Amino acid sequence: MRYRILGRQRAETSSEDHRQWLRQIAFEGFTCAVQFTGHSDHPSLERELCSLHNDAVAEGYTASRAFKRQHYVVFLANRSLETNNGAEPMAAEIERRVRRAWDYWGRAFASCRSWDLKIYRNGISV
Repeated sequence: MRYRILGRQRAETSSEDHRQWLRQIAFEGFTCAVQFTGHSDHPSLERELCSLHNDAVAEGYTASRAFKRQHYVVFLANRSLETNNGAEPMAAEIERRVRRAWDYWGRAFASCRSWDLKIYRNGISV
């Protein structure tokens, strides 16, 4: 579903919807939430990615990653009530595995085209 900060339309997700969903799925232990979005008419998505991260932080999720290809995004938010913040190490491991799988896919199926993947850590482009 398309994520909009404000003014969602039918079959879209607003910031308020996203925060409610994050609250509802949060466990006392480790929680990993995944949100898909895409905006062919607004491909940068910078504001939306910051807002997704801010939603997660507001609901107690301490680590996030966004994986962006063209105008499609998979957003991941992790939450852990462990005192050593197990959320960030898990996000880093997921990022490592996504990069490895993405590179493998690109070499196998997109060798003559760009298969760039942009990654955001905790709302910031890396």
